[in-house]
Amino acid sequence: MASKKTPPDIPLIEWIVGGIGLVLVTSMIALLAYEEIAGDSSPPDVVLKIQSRHHLQQNQVISVTVMNQGGEPASTVKIQGELLNEQGDVVESALSEIDYLPARSEREAGLIFTRPTENFQVKLRALGYEKP
Repeated sequence: MASKKTPPDIPLIEWIVGGIGLVLVTSMIALLAYEEIAGDSSPPDVVLKIQSRHHLQQNQVISVTVMNQGGEPASTVKIQGELLNEQGDVVESALSEIDYLPARSEREAGLIFTRPTENFQVKLRALGYEKP
């Protein structure tokens, strides 16, 4: 009579690690499904905030935090900074572009000016974006 080989017993630690892996994978699938069904699908909401001003040898740089508070990502986000004199006239402007801005995220950008920025009011605005 042929002898039957019994499979070796699986150690308890393998069952525990396998169970944890199953819970993680199932949770990620559930989260992705939830985001797809009930997630925020509002358009990009680009908000700009001045972080700091730096004096370089020949230029002035204004560091800007660009935040997307919307539920969808944006690409090719164009931002503009303008220096305004006391009468509200534009003295100088600078542009910057961010390649990709995910939903509910932020990036840093720099606007470079040739004039001292502290002598003027700074006006920031987003000019536009594309859907990725």
